Amino acid sequence: MIKTNNFTLEYVYSGLFTTDNTWIHPQKTEITYELIYVTSGEVFLEEDGRRYHLHQNDAIFLESGKEHKGYMKSTPPVSFYWIHFHIDDFSKTKIENKHIKNFTNSFVFKNLLHIANNPQYPSDSAEALLLTILNEFAYFTNHTASSDYKIVRDAAEWIRINSLKKIYLDDIASRYNMNYQYFSKLFKKYHSIGLKNYICSERMNTARNLLCNTNKTIKEISVLMNFNSENEFVNFFKYHQHQSPKKFRNSFSHIHMNNK
Repeated sequence: MIKTNNFTLEYVYSGLFTTDNTWIHPQKTEITYELIYVTSGEVFLEEDGRRYHLHQNDAIFLESGKEHKGYMKSTPPVSFYWIHFHIDDFSKTKIENKHIKNFTNSFVFKNLLHIANNPQYPSDSAEALLLTILNEFAYFTNHTASSDYKIVRDAAEWIRINSLKKIYLDDIASRYNMNYQYFSKLFKKYHSIGLKNYICSERMNTARNLLCNTNKTIKEISVLMNFNSENEFVNFFKYHQHQSPKKFRNSFSHIHMNNK
């Protein structure tokens, strides 16, 4: 358990649900909060009569003491990370929306599962990383809806869905009739990093997700991500991650999985 200036947070347990069968979420009323983050397929959830349709990269926070269940069957394959935790006042996290769309950083969930199931880490490590995840969601949901922000969000989404490609600064800036120096400054205003670094971060998110959540070889990933060679991909990954793709993939061995 850890305490911040606003709330007390306790990690309980987490896992990765995956199934290749038709599936519907069972009816439950938890004593904990639950965060669900979808990595593939669609999930149909109902909580207190309100329905939520989740796609890949969507997340939802389910409240403690409230009944939730599936309202429609999901067709395979379906997979999602789930995290149970206690918090004394969820409103103080400043997360504005329970249902969050297009949150692309699935790597943080894989990292949490690895840390939580690895006895070599200190006992409060899972809480610390969970707090980081909550803070990221708060940042993600609390931006203003200004016209500049809408442009930046559109660009960020375009970068995300095209992260398998090589993306050039001029190509993005020209989409919005701006030069890339100005657009990068505008981008940094809302994302804390410039456009070039954001492109690299999304490319790295995609690479990490493929390494963590697929069985594709490193050579296959390099081709899929449009690198000129496997060596170019390996060098790119090592520069940003400070370890090779193989070593990164092998470092996440402590994962709890379930299919029910």
